[in-house]
Amino acid sequence: MPVYAAISPTFSTQEESLDELVNSTFYAESMIKGTGTGAKKHATTLGRFEKIFVFMVDPNSSRGASLYSFFIACAAFTSCFILFLQTLDGPNHQSSEPEYPKLPNESGYYDADLVFTIIFTPELLIRLIIWPSLWHEHEYLTERRLKPFLRDFFNWFDVAAIVPFYTDLIFGKEKSFVIMRLCRLLRIFKLARNHSGTYILLRAIRASVAPISVALIFFTEIVLFFSVVMYMVDPSYDRNKPGFSDLLTTGYFVVVTVATIGYGDITPTKGNVASRCFAVMIIMSGTLFLSMPLAIIGTEFDRAWKQHAES
Repeated sequence: MPVYAAISPTFSTQEESLDELVNSTFYAESMIKGTGTGAKKHATTLGRFEKIFVFMVDPNSSRGASLYSFFIACAAFTSCFILFLQTLDGPNHQSSEPEYPKLPNESGYYDADLVFTIIFTPELLIRLIIWPSLWHEHEYLTERRLKPFLRDFFNWFDVAAIVPFYTDLIFGKEKSFVIMRLCRLLRIFKLARNHSGTYILLRAIRASVAPISVALIFFTEIVLFFSVVMYMVDPSYDRNKPGFSDLLTTGYFVVVTVATIGYGDITPTKGNVASRCFAVMIIMSGTLFLSMPLAIIGTEFDRAWKQHAES
């Protein structure tokens, strides 16, 4: 997460360079508050927290920070890859699948998960401890404390990724949910946490919400209108055969067609000219519709990228 997002009182999306951040009024005021040895102790503690925080969240701050970020990214990718390997051996994970005889057994997967949990649990706890909003000596942030930390959804991903191991450890695998184990895949977002492009994309998507909502209204109107039309001109009364047997099924056909996917599981009846003509109209409407959200997001991303390059 960019440093500014953790300490800015307005949770601003305007980026600041590391030098601007360190030399900002925020740090200058926090360092000189108080007098005597207490002030020096406070400044030393805050400076130490700063260094650790910047080391963990800014890969460009030093070579060590870059290597640390690379190590965390590799560990996250490897843990997700092992989870994929686990599915190759069936639900029992006993290396019984003849096509994959060299896969680890269940204890091997457990040991691997233990190693990654040992890596990621302290990493999460350290980030929580050194998070700038938790520096209680700093009066400026006393009211906020955990709020910025909780607002960072990447932190929630980290929590969700390590929880399955502890639930299995406490309650046993028999009582844990499979969906919770799949939460380990959320570690893949560690690859995006400290990448500036992630926040540029999020900024572009956030700026696109209002105009895209207009496109979604248009999309809803297309689906509702053509669903009724197709159901009227080409109804199907045999539910054992694919066709427009109800409005929900017809709406599914319209959505798939507008999205230009076209599975082909439901098609207009052969010989029904009106149905096929309206299907062509749906296809054309879908082409026009898709051009709007793509253009909106593309424009906002280009604007956000230029702002990032100029800052």
